[in-house]
Amino acid sequence: MGVRSSAKRGLWRALLFVSCVLGNGAWAAPSQAQSVTAQPEYLPNDPDERDKQARQAFEEGKKSYENGEYRDAWGHFHDAYQLSSRPELLYNIGQTADRLGMDADARKAFKLYLERLPNAQNRREVENRIRALEDRVARRADAPAPPGGDANSADAIFGPNSATGKDGGKTSTDAPAPPSGGPRRQGWYFRGALGLGLRRDGLSGGSISGSATGAGASLDLAVGTTILPGLVLGGGLFVDATSRPTLSLKGMGDSTFDTSTLSVIAAMGDWYLRHELDGWHVQGALGLALLSYSRSSVTPGSSVGTNSGSGGALILGGGYEWPIDGDWAIGALGRFVFASVSEGVFSHGVFTTSVLASVTWY
Repeated sequence: MGVRSSAKRGLWRALLFVSCVLGNGAWAAPSQAQSVTAQPEYLPNDPDERDKQARQAFEEGKKSYENGEYRDAWGHFHDAYQLSSRPELLYNIGQTADRLGMDADARKAFKLYLERLPNAQNRREVENRIRALEDRVARRADAPAPPGGDANSADAIFGPNSATGKDGGKTSTDAPAPPSGGPRRQGWYFRGALGLGLRRDGLSGGSISGSATGAGASLDLAVGTTILPGLVLGGGLFVDATSRPTLSLKGMGDSTFDTSTLSVIAAMGDWYLRHELDGWHVQGALGLALLSYSRSSVTPGSSVGTNSGSGGALILGGGYEWPIDGDWAIGALGRFVFASVSEGVFSHGVFTTSVLASVTWY
């Protein structure tokens, strides 16, 4: 019995020794590997697998962004960048950080984006946004920290290899494009624009024909909402007020009115051609036109009053916008108005061209 007990005790001691050795080795391996690779544990070692996961994270981030879930989108884009180090993703990170009010982090992301892609097509736009963010950061020292990170640490946002990327600064030619639906072109949309316009009104009725011409002020007020990335649908009021237009009638000479106003109430569409890259956009509108001419007197003591008519109108235009912060943009807009108006026995064919300065809130 003494021999058997001694043998059993020896066997248990041997098993205990082996288990301790194996156990220590199992716990030590991940720590050692992590210290060598300096990568989070969730990153796979296979480049193809990492690229696959990066693309999946990007698609999830894109979907979250389009649904207005910016905090989730920030996390997905961050994961995609950690996996692939593709510099295009820094633009996505900057976009979502901007939408979350993380001004300091958005600025860092955009700066790093331009450092790694110095020839980016949207460089001018990004530089403008960086300047706006720098102004906001200077005015507000308590900007929110990123989810799970330190707002003052670039490593907390992009990882310890953010300057060059885990691939040593090499980029891929098939990097994912930025997400659809730019941050400044989603949700509600309000635009006001003021400028100058020229008008020509060709009129006819019975045996009378002629034209009225003049210059004046143009005003646009529009409201809408984004229904698809880059596409806004809504309505607006478009006004052209001409001061002292000249009416020329065949065989009857010229006369001058005090004012003439063309007002259009219309359904409108505004499409940003490359909503994630720059501010080029085109617009169209179709609606009801109201045309009026007013004249206080032809000769002293006589009164003519106001002549008015109504009809349909088509508006076509386009321009460019420059973002000034996360919600506002200023721009230049050119538009044409075509209107067909009936006024008693007279028919008016009105053409107006205008150049306006615009302010837009998204």
